Amino acid sequence: KPSAITSIVAVNDGDIQITWANPTNIGGTSLTITSYELQVKHDNGVYADASSYCQEGSLTLRQCTITKANLVTNYVLAVGDLVIAKVRAKNSKNLWSEWSDANTQGARIPDVPAKMATPVVTDAGLKLRITWTEPNFNYAPITAYKISIWNNDAGPAAWAIDTTNCDGTNAQVISNKYCEVPIATPLIATYGYTAGNNIKVKVEAQNGLGWGTASDDCTTGAVITKVPEKPANVPTKVAAKTSGTTIVIDITALTGANAGNSAITQYNVKYVKDSDAAVLMTTQGLSTEITLTGATLGSSYTFTYAGVNVHGEGTYSDASASIKAVELPAAPTALSCAYDSTVNIKFSWTAATDGSGTLSANKIYIKDINGNYVLADTLGAVTEKIIPMTTLAAAPYSLSTVGETVYFKLQASNELEYGPLTAATSCGGSATMKTVPSTPTIAPTITSYTETEIVVSYTAITSTGGSAIT
Repeated sequence: KPSAITSIVAVNDGDIQITWANPTNIGGTSLTITSYELQVKHDNGVYADASSYCQEGSLTLRQCTITKANLVTNYVLAVGDLVIAKVRAKNSKNLWSEWSDANTQGARIPDVPAKMATPVVTDAGLKLRITWTEPNFNYAPITAYKISIWNNDAGPAAWAIDTTNCDGTNAQVISNKYCEVPIATPLIATYGYTAGNNIKVKVEAQNGLGWGTASDDCTTGAVITKVPEKPANVPTKVAAKTSGTTIVIDITALTGANAGNSAITQYNVKYVKDSDAAVLMTTQGLSTEITLTGATLGSSYTFTYAGVNVHGEGTYSDASASIKAVELPAAPTALSCAYDSTVNIKFSWTAATDGSGTLSANKIYIKDINGNYVLADTLGAVTEKIIPMTTLAAAPYSLSTVGETVYFKLQASNELEYGPLTAATSCGGSATMKTVPSTPTIAPTITSYTETEIVVSYTAITSTGGSAIT
């Protein structure tokens, strides 16, 4: 009998080709094989003749190609069924051999690819990557994919094929099962997408039997990205860390649409000193706290910043408020006090050195009855303050004792902050506390009188409140 079927493969868009070998013994040395008979197994398990479906003359070549249509119609085979066949040979003595063994492996009934799963769109820097999963190819290898991108500018809008970047017939694209489409062109320039948009895409697969069903449209995933937006907030000074020749600023991180819908890779920061040209600081990375060292004392600085992503540098923010490089002012000097009148004390001092800035305020503190220094007033850049003694005698100072010594301290500020407090200064005998005279304790007396005059005498008050009786 002939050997078993040697191969059964799918060819020619789903047709099945069956091949076999000659019997090793054809019945005699002078004999020849004159014909073959081929049978294919029906889905009910019964073999039926298939020779009539073979191409004319192909049997003598030990092969037979049967169309998918014949296998489905006449043998009731379905997609995925294994094609099982056997063959026998007849020699020139008109004698038939036994049937060959049936094959146990080989081709199955193929079909077009199944419907594809929805593709996925991810960020690939300057591109969007479209990734898909190989579908069930139904026993016929995938030969191509069709990647369709919705074109907003087609007028009316329509599906487009980007054969430059997403050629589904390219062997590498077929193997990778993804392609990458540049954002600038074609997604924005050609297809009319704008930053923040999702693209709409679908994919379908082809094998030797034709195109399968396209996937559902993908309208989610990574969006169109661009350079970062102009920051809405300006840089601000970090007062607690800014002093002398060091200026520290804080910037607001950019995210989401403000970042161009793409990850920020660094921030670029520029400063302008006085009226000089802008200077780009050393790359700041992703830090939102920026430190400038070596600032010139007395000079004013403004700062701007921009985000950078894979597309490049965005628009710079508006400039920060001017920040002057200054040191803390020294404490005021030459503190003194004196009576301004019989009812006021005038506190005086020499202005503090300004620390290369501009003095803006002074605070004066008065020592209260309990020994605590209480803020009496916040003043401008002045060098004296007059305080009524009635104020000092009342709460919170309560300095109501005649002759009581008044103590005070001062503190000056510039653009940076308040400097150190002075040491406590005593008004001493120059300006002690005074009050009104005490109430007389002895009533006046009438010492004499006439028709036109009364003479009254009284005892002089000794408790004068600290001042001569006037």
